[in-house]
Amino acid sequence: FLSMNPRDAKRLGLEDGDTAHVSNDQGDVSVVVKFAERVPIGTVWFPEHFAQSILPLFKVKLDSITKVPSWKIATVRIFCEG
Repeated sequence: FLSMNPRDAKRLGLEDGDTAHVSNDQGDVSVVVKFAERVPIGTVWFPEHFAQSILPLFKVKLDSITKVPSWKIATVRIFCEG
């Protein structure tokens, strides 16, 4: 699911529980929207531990010292599927 501030969701014509299309230059995915006041306006949040379906949206970068991958931030476009 995609957590989104209710004000952003309503601006996009989305209701809690709707399916949204999320995309960027890396790929796209359809996800259920859940309202969350704690998510700052202008941002969205995916639960990291269930992120397999959204991995194509992220560019994986390796830390130059530790070689640990980083893929936690991406710019996306969101559209209502209905």
